Amino acid sequence: MKSLVFLLLLYGLSCSAQANLQTFSAKAKQFSDYGEDFVGFGKGESNSLEHEISSELFTVAFQNKERVSAVTALLTIHLGTLCPQDRSLVETVIQQEFSHYSKQIAIDIKQVNLDVRDTKKPGVAAEALRMQSDLRELQDLLDSIKLSEK
Repeated sequence: MKSLVFLLLLYGLSCSAQANLQTFSAKAKQFSDYGEDFVGFGKGESNSLEHEISSELFTVAFQNKERVSAVTALLTIHLGTLCPQDRSLVETVIQQEFSHYSKQIAIDIKQVNLDVRDTKKPGVAAEALRMQSDLRELQDLLDSIKLSEK
């Protein structure tokens, strides 16, 4: 009976973790697309403020795509860790990383604010505001994930 309860609990965690993995995979694609857009906006603008802004926004998009990829890897490791002692250690490390990523995203949101303020291109501003909204959503998602019942 105990093993059945454990398997059901593990299955529930697996479904939740799988949903998180799918969500983060979609987020990685979004930030990759933002990066491509900002590269496009920066073409033909070399050595100008608009090129610098596009480059900064590309960097924010790229860094967050990498963060989301790291989150996906960490959740995959968590999903595959069955030993209770190991799982506890993994959960501690993952929660610390998520907290760190959340703080970095807060800095990125501020950078996007500065870039939106400084750009003269409406398309850059609109895309940056969309990315900023997705950054806030990502930050909220990371802050909401609780891996253990402690």
